[in-house]
Amino acid sequence: MMPRFDFDACGKLSVPTNAELQKSDADTCIIAYSSGTTGDGRPYYAYTAVPPSKYRAFYELSSARKSIVLNDFGKIISAGFEAAPPAEVVREMRDRYGFDENYEHKISEEIRRQRRQSGEKQEEKRLLNIVAMMKGEMRP
Repeated sequence: MMPRFDFDACGKLSVPTNAELQKSDADTCIIAYSSGTTGDGRPYYAYTAVPPSKYRAFYELSSARKSIVLNDFGKIISAGFEAAPPAEVVREMRDRYGFDENYEHKISEEIRRQRRQSGEKQEEKRLLNIVAMMKGEMRP
């Protein structure tokens, strides 16, 4: 089971440790989509099952558009030499693995929502402390 990413009291995202991520490798993977060009210039797309402990490195290389050997990061479950996957492949990834091409956007929005909520709670606590302090000073 994948360890949870939670927010601490200050609204900071707490990330699982490497040991927690490695433990989850036994029964969990992250389906990652990548596309680009091969060394010889051919376009490609690929869906790769990446173990949680390798995902950060995979994501950093992919985001930086650096050269990457997909097999070094997990098992390729579907790929082709096209710029984008055919509709039937997209449908299979969604139906079979629950892949959501909008997941990164959704999780980013959730992080922003939780940070706003945490900030609102901190502001409320700060104001209540100010009010309590003022009440304490006004006492005879």
